[in-house]
Amino acid sequence: MIHAAPGLDSRYRSYLRLLNADERDARYICELRSEETLNRYLNPSNNTVADQVHWLNAYKEREAEGKEYYFAIVSDGADQGVVRLYDFREVDGKRSFQWGSFIMPAPRIKGLVTYTAILMYELGFDILGFEQSHFEARAANATILAFHEREGARIVGRTEQDVFYRFYPEDYRRFREASAGQIAAHRVKASAATATR
Repeated sequence: MIHAAPGLDSRYRSYLRLLNADERDARYICELRSEETLNRYLNPSNNTVADQVHWLNAYKEREAEGKEYYFAIVSDGADQGVVRLYDFREVDGKRSFQWGSFIMPAPRIKGLVTYTAILMYELGFDILGFEQSHFEARAANATILAFHEREGARIVGRTEQDVFYRFYPEDYRRFREASAGQIAAHRVKASAATATR
């Protein structure tokens, strides 16, 4: 069950919190999506709190059915962004998932972007048992393309607008091993992290 996943354990310095269908989380999403530098590569959305609450209510039904998960990224006791695990389906004969809707404003906590990606793959592969991840990124978003390719994602196609990737369990294991420092920095007990700030 996703609720018992290590990445959702609030005793750690950094973890994922399932979003709620309430005004607080809706307002937070609206604030993130209204920042032009953060949303230029995202699909457009209605950016009112009421619309977001409505969308989150529909999302919570999909969450209850195990079809999708939307998280706040929490670190050092505060929300630091959002990320989503979704589009669970068969792709090229393999059970596959996508992650995205990833928004993390500056200033970013060191290593938190990488740690969040690790948590997405941990949930997809270790907890939910998927065989691969499929996702795309905007071709103009050079920073995120470079990040995915550094983590080991494999390009399987491209259009003028998007680059399409696959990521497999063996890629995740290599990425996880190469990211041991970020994992260690963020998967420490919250009290220990607070004491060193």
